[in-house]
Amino acid sequence: MALYDMVQICQMRGDYDAALVYGKRAVGYLEPSVETGRVNLVDSYLLGRLYFRLGAIHAVGREDHSAALEWFDKAIPVFEKCSRHVAQTEFGRLGETFVSMGVSYWETQRRDRAIELTERGVRLMEQAVQAGALAQTALEIPYDNLATMARSMGKKDEADRYLREAKKHKSATTR
Repeated sequence: MALYDMVQICQMRGDYDAALVYGKRAVGYLEPSVETGRVNLVDSYLLGRLYFRLGAIHAVGREDHSAALEWFDKAIPVFEKCSRHVAQTEFGRLGETFVSMGVSYWETQRRDRAIELTERGVRLMEQAVQAGALAQTALEIPYDNLATMARSMGKKDEADRYLREAKKHKSATTR
């Protein structure tokens, strides 16, 4: 956990090289335990969060979405396994994680996977909104992303529907 915290600190400071060093070290400690089944779901979820964070460093910090996918491809199965067991209050964060990963898949031309992840993220975020654990306005960007994706794929009606959703959630702040 201390190494994960160091990854976050270094990432926030923009020291991506150090963040990756600490992150890979943490992965080295966690992966063997997860692979042998000697850890609980909390530790597995932490490993998924770590994979995601390392991918995000590549995607956002280094603008290298291809490198990010190497980590996201590891994170997704962990999140799928753990998502049934995380607290509903964690759905918003997990949903935002899927939406974020969707951007990298989109940027690397893996369009179907990008849409699938973004839609999965939106569903989780909607559950978090319904539970009062996430502001409704958090759904504006994911719906806007889906509208952009649909429009790019020539699905105008679908894009329009997503834009209406994005607008609805944006207007939640002006009520």
